[in-house]
Amino acid sequence: MGAAVTSLDDELTRFWASEPDAIQDVFPFLARLREGSPVHVHGDLVFVSEHEDCKRVLTDRRRFSNEFMADHAGRVQRLGASVDADHREAFEQIVELERMLTFHSDGEEHDRRRRALHRLFTPTRVAQFEDVTQAYFDEVLAEIEGDEVVDLAPWMRRLPSWVIAFLLGVPREDCPRLAEWVGPIAKNLHNVDHLDEAYAAGQRFQAYLDGLIEDHERHGREETELFAAIRAGAEGFGAMRLLGIFVEMNLGGVESTRGLLQGSLVALLEHRDQWDRLVADPSLLPTAVEELLRYVAPGLWTTRIPLAETELRGVRIAPDQTIIVLVGGANRDPAVFDDPEALDVGRPNARQHLALGHGPHYCLGQALARLELNVVLRTLLSRYPDLELVGPIVRSGGAQNPAIDRIDVRLGRRVG
Repeated sequence: MGAAVTSLDDELTRFWASEPDAIQDVFPFLARLREGSPVHVHGDLVFVSEHEDCKRVLTDRRRFSNEFMADHAGRVQRLGASVDADHREAFEQIVELERMLTFHSDGEEHDRRRRALHRLFTPTRVAQFEDVTQAYFDEVLAEIEGDEVVDLAPWMRRLPSWVIAFLLGVPREDCPRLAEWVGPIAKNLHNVDHLDEAYAAGQRFQAYLDGLIEDHERHGREETELFAAIRAGAEGFGAMRLLGIFVEMNLGGVESTRGLLQGSLVALLEHRDQWDRLVADPSLLPTAVEELLRYVAPGLWTTRIPLAETELRGVRIAPDQTIIVLVGGANRDPAVFDDPEALDVGRPNARQHLALGHGPHYCLGQALARLELNVVLRTLLSRYPDLELVGPIVRSGGAQNPAIDRIDVRLGRRVG
């Protein structure tokens, strides 16, 4: 028994460190963890991987909080103790930014922030993005058509970044700069390992937003949907809140969607029978989108902190520990999904996945993510039914949402 736990901990250490060989195919490891130790303590982290437990943690805001920088969490004090006087200003600025992130708030404050942003993601508003997304993807295909072999990986990132730029009301050509600034900030969340880099990125990002606001005011431009939404719930709104919105929209709306688009395309092309099934019966596409969310699980985990000492399955969890909710493991729990390691675009209960969260923090932009995947797959399936993968798949980056470096495909004949 001890050897098995040690083996799991060794694998967990490599997985958590995003070692290249550990992130190429994480799901066999997640299955071993779920089966061998579904609530697993690893230092000050507690990994939870069964569907029922993950759902419970995500739903119960009285016991589990997402407010990492709240005073009750004690994290500010512990992190601050490791920061010297020369870095105090940077630390305080980053803490303030983290407190502005909607997904790091809870209770009434979280609900107020969601209400202010909800008008960006109403069904009517999201439907308007279908034409925009289709036009952008048509641009992509027009650029690559005619090439015998094309790498679709970078386009699967540019497409969601263009859509989010449209939503935020910023020029599409600014997307690389936004990504350059969001990256260091994201790496620093929950820690101070990249404090100087994150602070510098935050300062540049804030200067950019100040210039954007000034430009809008100088030229009397019509207020964007984003600014209208913010001002509709703008009690206590300030520059740092706007920065927080831009950061979280780029984190959730670009990086997670990029992982979904890349992973879904690869999954279907690696399971050719499922691709051909969709070509033959496009009415399965809505179900396929849910199954791909389950199977790919963009964003393998999310996090919570206990508000007081608690336990799960008899395992004691202290308030100073962080719970890692492994939705990637939950999405392949055989207690919920038959033959969970199989990709089945007709799976009847695919929508029970937790890829978009659950409970009060359910993904605000979930309709937009579904729409983008639907547009990409619908277009490729109808225009290029013979599309085939022709190169190896290599994943890189962090374990939570690894990137696929290349997706080399042969488009084949065009239909229509």
